[in-house]
Amino acid sequence: MRINGKVLKEGLHVGLVAFLTSYAISLVLSVVVNLAVMDEISVLLQGVLSDHFQAGAASILRVAAIIQNLSMYNMSGDFKIGLLVFAVIPFVSFWLADREDNAREGLDARNLGHYVVSSLTFSVLLSLLSWGAGGTLLSVRVDFFSWQNAMTTMVAAFFIQVVIALNYGRHFGDGVASARKLVRILLAIGLAAGLAGLVFGVVKYIGDLVTGFFLVLVLLPNVAVYGMFLLMGMEPAFSQPMRKMLELGGVDLGGGLLPPWVRLIGILVFLGIGIHALAGLRREGYLKQLAVCNGAFAAFSVLMAFATGVNLGIVKNVVHIQFGIPLLQALLLPLVLLSAVGLGLFLVRKILDVLRN
Repeated sequence: MRINGKVLKEGLHVGLVAFLTSYAISLVLSVVVNLAVMDEISVLLQGVLSDHFQAGAASILRVAAIIQNLSMYNMSGDFKIGLLVFAVIPFVSFWLADREDNAREGLDARNLGHYVVSSLTFSVLLSLLSWGAGGTLLSVRVDFFSWQNAMTTMVAAFFIQVVIALNYGRHFGDGVASARKLVRILLAIGLAAGLAGLVFGVVKYIGDLVTGFFLVLVLLPNVAVYGMFLLMGMEPAFSQPMRKMLELGGVDLGGGLLPPWVRLIGILVFLGIGIHALAGLRREGYLKQLAVCNGAFAAFSVLMAFATGVNLGIVKNVVHIQFGIPLLQALLLPLVLLSAVGLGLFLVRKILDVLRN
């Protein structure tokens, strides 16, 4: 991977175009949010006695910066909203900025160089915007300007560009192809189950169909990912005050969100899907490809756990709302389960070979 003058120029161009596109999308969404739902958000955060929210140029620009930062999963202090639907913004932005080069070349060493440059450019520009847009909104201090967020943005932007390029160059090794198949099947199951659950909840508890539709649209990607984690036996961890609030509402978290037998069925389904995905690995270099598949899937799990974490802080001066999948659990459990499945398949193949001979 070399960064020469041409690569530097391309990277700067892609980073700038992607940033401007991302900001334009965020600005449009900010106008909608300011005009449509900021009063409801004010009541949620401050209570019914809060002052009526007045939308203006300052709040529109500040909310646009917030949306753009949330789309890269940055944090303002400990505040974080992990909604996967926001990921559409940077994916669309980088796809539009670099679609011709990706279509022509796909993923290669030269493109990796300009991904580094474009990611750094995007990160610097977003950091400058965050510094300028810092302030107070709905009595909450907003400050996304930090070295941690700059690094998160750079890594996320690089990853997004690699994923986009991989879908142009469709020649995958067995390990990556198996991990891809596993992710798609698990997310499809999570999506179907999540859609059914959300529609049922909307019909039962929300009278306004328009509000319900947008709620389903926003929450569905997260619910699909949580469905994937539930199939592996993982459940969201809640902050202690939130656990107490849920228990007061009749939700007993002592044994987890789901009964043990449901979690066991989920794990068995995951193991079956794992067998199906890993059965495509060739005998030659099997263990190496198994390691690639396990590593790729575990990395995806950690990324999804990080991206779906939520920390709203203390809401209405009453309860600290925080929940998400523990990152260490998201890393280790897929590695253990898939390694067990993969090594089991390896031993079965060896035994069958011995019996044949």
